[in-house]
Amino acid sequence: MRTLRNAGQFAYLGGVSTDTAIHQLVCRIERSVKQAEFCVGIFLDIEAAISHATFHSMDKAMEAFDVSRVCHLWVKNMLTSRVAIAELQETKVSRVVERGCPQGGVVSPLLWNLVVHELLVILTTEFPELYTQGYADDISNLAVGYDLPTVRALFQRVLRRVLEWCHKVDLGINPDKIVAVLFTRNRKYNFKPLMLEG
Repeated sequence: MRTLRNAGQFAYLGGVSTDTAIHQLVCRIERSVKQAEFCVGIFLDIEAAISHATFHSMDKAMEAFDVSRVCHLWVKNMLTSRVAIAELQETKVSRVVERGCPQGGVVSPLLWNLVVHELLVILTTEFPELYTQGYADDISNLAVGYDLPTVRALFQRVLRRVLEWCHKVDLGINPDKIVAVLFTRNRKYNFKPLMLEG
């Protein structure tokens, strides 16, 4: 049975939390440092994910999870028939909402989890040597090895794949919230910078 947790999602689900997510990462980092390996972590944020997710990507995600037809149609109607209204004194402006989950909506976290599940599955299946976890719109990846250029090459492929997925679902990576961290006891290394859209 498909579940969101199987792909490494730690947000908005019972039985997991930020503590669980951090514990999983720290244990892997400590183990690699103890074994004198290089451990590289890439931490990134899908930009404005929940407020910018497209109706199409949410629709496809509900289909992929075999959400019952009645619920699927109800959610689809709820998303596509929303109107935002702003009033200031005698001026009133309204606009049809064209994308995103309702701010503070009860079903919004679930819809985002369904959408990002595809990315988590892609990363865990196409890159089995990678440890990937999601926490809402934040994605953490760890790769470990004795050869730093090999780990770097893996991450360059991972970043390209994440970008491909982002373009497919019409989202992006927040450039201000992406960081690569090298964890090692080795004092001699040459870590060539990773590239992301230049």
